[in-house]
Amino acid sequence: MNAPRDNGPEALEGRALRRLFAGLAEHKVRYAVLRNHEHLPDRVGSRDIDMLVHPDDRATARRVALGLARDLDLKVSDLYDDDMFSSIWLFRRMEDSAAFTLAIDFFPGRRVYGVELYDVEEALIDLRDHRGIPV
Repeated sequence: MNAPRDNGPEALEGRALRRLFAGLAEHKVRYAVLRNHEHLPDRVGSRDIDMLVHPDDRATARRVALGLARDLDLKVSDLYDDDMFSSIWLFRRMEDSAAFTLAIDFFPGRRVYGVELYDVEEALIDLRDHRGIPV
């Protein structure tokens, strides 16, 4: 199997993810990756990365993710934000016309019709570490 090119989409995905996790740690964002963490921090391994984020840290997490666009010369192709989650889609057309996309979803908890299904603070206490990433 060939290693990813230094300037290809796979290499950019790894750089973006490592910067994302470093930024979240630097800003002391309380979060956990919810699923598909096995390939992190090198690649997402699915169509997006879903993270549980403490509601008080959600704005900071969004700023960190949006900072990736500035730092890595990416475009924000979609941005959605409501009381249930924030979704940020980053994009870049690569030199060989390949497309790089990274979708990041931040969930501040889960409510249905105003009823909290689980306590976020409690969910963020008992975490496992996967290569320095809380899951």
